[in-house]
Amino acid sequence: VVYGDVTFDSRRGGTIVSTEDLFEYLAFRLQPERLLLAGLEEGVWRDFPARTCLMKEVTPQNIEALVPGLKGANGADVTGGMAGKVRQMLGLVEAVPGLQVTIFSGEKPGAILEALTASPPGTLVHN
Repeated sequence: VVYGDVTFDSRRGGTIVSTEDLFEYLAFRLQPERLLLAGLEEGVWRDFPARTCLMKEVTPQNIEALVPGLKGANGADVTGGMAGKVRQMLGLVEAVPGLQVTIFSGEKPGAILEALTASPPGTLVHN
């Protein structure tokens, strides 16, 4: 289990290291088959903030169709919100052979267990 946090930085004094940055660092070294990204949203919405059309999968081939719905965060988020998360994870699945990333809500009771043991909820990001 990893998560982003504030860290010391020799140039800025402090900065945020995002979960996605940690996944990127670790994925190149550990070569996992899948990453589970639990957050607040149920997955990647085609129509955020309306939230009526959840994408089942995001690939390099369908990302352009999503661009109008991909937004930054509603509040302060130095990591770029969902748009940044999706783009970074797409780059990662393209760079790490066989990697799949699932973006889902960790707030729903049982969602983490479901993601670990069954067909993961949310949005699958893959190549």
